[in-house]
Amino acid sequence: MKKILTSFLVLVFPILFLVSLNLNLTDENLKKENEKEGYQSEGDIQKSAAYKEMHRAENSLTPDEKLNIWKQVEALPEENKSINLNNDWKSIGPYGIDEADGRRFSGRVLDLKHPTGNAGLRIASAMGGLWEYSIFIASPISDNLPTLSIGSFDSHPDSSDVIIIGTGEPRANIAFGLSRGTGMYKTTNKGSSWSQISLTPTPNNFHKIRYSINNKQIVFAATDIGLYKSTTGGNTFTLNRSGEYSDFIYDQNFPGTMFAAKMNEGLIHTTNYGETWDSAITGLPPDYIGDIKLDIAKTNSTILYASISSDTICPNTGGAIGMKVYKSTNSGFNGSD
Repeated sequence: MKKILTSFLVLVFPILFLVSLNLNLTDENLKKENEKEGYQSEGDIQKSAAYKEMHRAENSLTPDEKLNIWKQVEALPEENKSINLNNDWKSIGPYGIDEADGRRFSGRVLDLKHPTGNAGLRIASAMGGLWEYSIFIASPISDNLPTLSIGSFDSHPDSSDVIIIGTGEPRANIAFGLSRGTGMYKTTNKGSSWSQISLTPTPNNFHKIRYSINNKQIVFAATDIGLYKSTTGGNTFTLNRSGEYSDFIYDQNFPGTMFAAKMNEGLIHTTNYGETWDSAITGLPPDYIGDIKLDIAKTNSTILYASISSDTICPNTGGAIGMKVYKSTNSGFNGSD
């Protein structure tokens, strides 16, 4: 037994030595190559073009690139999408796109609404898709979409089976770890099938989508590209205003009247569903407005609320602006915190 063990060590040791030597040489060669390129530290190496190409973040993918990946997934043979005991290899998913460092985000609720009729509460999540809750049972609606990142959605006022979805988390184009989307989609059968709605240009993310309260043919969408408007019940959209809009709200007491919030600029106002806009809104901080969310009193349209968040340093206090809530009692034309 002792002779066998000795013989084994004699054979294995040279192999281990050669492997170790090869790894050291490889590391030394990589180090020399990095030094030639001017990269001295690990942080410098991560700045190299080669490193960035091999470690592309999910958010560096354009909407078209994401759609191309999804088309390749859909092209997989059906036998690879389900358990097949006669096949040694099978695809078990997931079919989404994870973050570059291996993290998978979920749990952030970006929109929720209870549609009319017998449908349950619907919740849109950052990386989990759109769900409907009925008697405490959750059912997925958007699994047939090429992305599970749902920025916002709305259901048709008369038919809960008709849903418009905007994909991509708000501010995903500037914030690390947030997922960009692949555009806007519509279903007329509660998610059994979806059709993509052409938007020019295609937004990376959606802040809000809502049907008009008084006109079911009017639908607005607030995105990182601008405000999109539909006059066809959500079948087609056109760009109404450019720039990133974080929110908008309809005045149900005065059809056609809306307020919209533009990132880092403030509020605008219309009385004809966006045919014309004015920006005569006063009382808000002029130089450091960030993300704005709006609400309006249903019983009194002259009362408007705006919550404003910003990381900008306030010149008066020297601290971060943080979040403040402003209230107007004359339809947004004067506000106070």
